[in-house]
Amino acid sequence: MSAVLKALPIVTVTTSGTAVVVSATPIQNVLEVYISCPAANTGNIQAGDSTVEAASGLAGAEIAKGTSLKIGPCDEFIDLQNIYIDALNNGDKAKISYLVKV
Repeated sequence: MSAVLKALPIVTVTTSGTAVVVSATPIQNVLEVYISCPAANTGNIQAGDSTVEAASGLAGAEIAKGTSLKIGPCDEFIDLQNIYIDALNNGDKAKISYLVKV
């Protein structure tokens, strides 16, 4: 098996409290996901499912600015359409990279 590290466009949380999907289109064979919270953000971000809410910390994992979260490896491939980002501050961003089996 061989794998390649790829990156998605930067995810911007336009409106705090409104979760943003990481990828609107399916990406096949994702083994691992890396979510980074840029140090330039005003605050931390929250990663989770479609119900993630940064203000309450519900349904997600907090990622401090300047740090990253790794998801995987898992027993099954990871669906990027099921990962969402929220932030306490409008305009905060997340950088997403992923390892895909080729």
